[in-house]
Amino acid sequence: VHRGKQWEELQKFICFTDESVIPLHVEPNKQNVRVRSANPDAAKFIKSVKHDPVTVQVYGGITSRGFTNLHFFPKQKRITKEDYVNEMLPNYAADLKDLYGDEFGKVVFQEDGAKPHSAKVSSAWVNTHLEGGVLLQKKNSNYPTFFWPGNSPDLNVIEQIWTELKNSIYESPQPKNEEQL
Repeated sequence: VHRGKQWEELQKFICFTDESVIPLHVEPNKQNVRVRSANPDAAKFIKSVKHDPVTVQVYGGITSRGFTNLHFFPKQKRITKEDYVNEMLPNYAADLKDLYGDEFGKVVFQEDGAKPHSAKVSSAWVNTHLEGGVLLQKKNSNYPTFFWPGNSPDLNVIEQIWTELKNSIYESPQPKNEEQL
């Protein structure tokens, strides 16, 4: 879709966004963990509680100019289109204005196809407040849009950031409660 200099210019202004849930306890998938040791059974794994009741929901974004703030969302609450429009999008916009200043109008907002993101009220908010548009297939958007599947870590660089954040949380000293998490 975008080639050469156009794509290079666009990349400077993309804000990759996403939400993530961070549990207090986590157990790595042993099928995906490779241990190189003379004694692989000695590898220490963090034990988890199935369906851990202690979690923190976070959302944020990353751009070529840095990160948005890491925002916390009430635990155990499902994010609705109203939450997205009334809380999350204004937070993103404020953070992006700080990062881009006078060039805020060039920011292209990337979001996946989650229901709160693709709701008409969300599209209307984005079209009104984020002049650069959005990298998401939305039929009611005023801007050129692109198909962006949900849960696509190969396309959304913030997925790697969530992995790094989660891995760093479980290094010593490990959090013991929600407040420490």
